[in-house]
Amino acid sequence: MKSDSTEVLYERVYDDFTEALSAIGDSLAIGAEHVYAILVRQQIVNAYVWCFIFLISSIIMIICLTILFNILGDSHGDPEPKSMPKFVASIIVGILNCILFITCLVQMNIVFTGFFNPEYGAIKELMNLIR
Repeated sequence: MKSDSTEVLYERVYDDFTEALSAIGDSLAIGAEHVYAILVRQQIVNAYVWCFIFLISSIIMIICLTILFNILGDSHGDPEPKSMPKFVASIIVGILNCILFITCLVQMNIVFTGFFNPEYGAIKELMNLIR
């Protein structure tokens, strides 16, 4: 009995999926296979973009930490008045960069999906479009 309901659900989802894929292809005047191929490539591009953002975020974080350690190390834990603007700017950029870094860590599933199974990411995106 359970397999019958699973098969019915599978058929319904598959029909919705193929209908949406065909509708996208028809509206763009291209074939459904081409739409799917583009979505698969887009998953790979998304993975590269998030890796690039993660790399830039890591570099900025290392620079901010280096500046902070140099300021605090030279003044023995208490920043001098002349280095205070650099200290404050480094703290502000560091906090904003931490938010970006955490966002990148949260998006790592997109990176893994894009590199290791872009077809799944394309299907998942189409399924979200159907809903």
